[in-house]
Amino acid sequence: MTDTDPRQLLSDSDAIVQSAISTLVHAKRSIAIFSHDLPKAIYDDSSVLDALVKLANASRLASVRVIVSRPRMATTHAPKFLDLFRRLQSTMELRALNEEAGHHEETFIVSDETHVIYQPSETRWEATYAPD
Repeated sequence: MTDTDPRQLLSDSDAIVQSAISTLVHAKRSIAIFSHDLPKAIYDDSSVLDALVKLANASRLASVRVIVSRPRMATTHAPKFLDLFRRLQSTMELRALNEEAGHHEETFIVSDETHVIYQPSETRWEATYAPD
């Protein structure tokens, strides 16, 4: 990455959680998430939940698409997020990854097709954050 490259390398859990929350909070039109189990530190955070409600109410064209690979774990990790999903089903789409799709180590969040946080492995606290 160069001096003009806005991407940031993140190497600890706090930085990843804060960047993920920032990515979600700044969404204006759309959010796409691939997560293994919706970590509580991110998806049950009140600022994230408030941002999702704000996004859903901002436009009928707003969309939140979520794919989880371990839905049973997601129900225990992010109960507030799942309650919100039940209330906003017209805006939010939640799917379980088909087991035939294989195992994917990475997780990511994309908001408005411009903000990205990409974690190549769910087992290591390392990620790339591209705020624009």
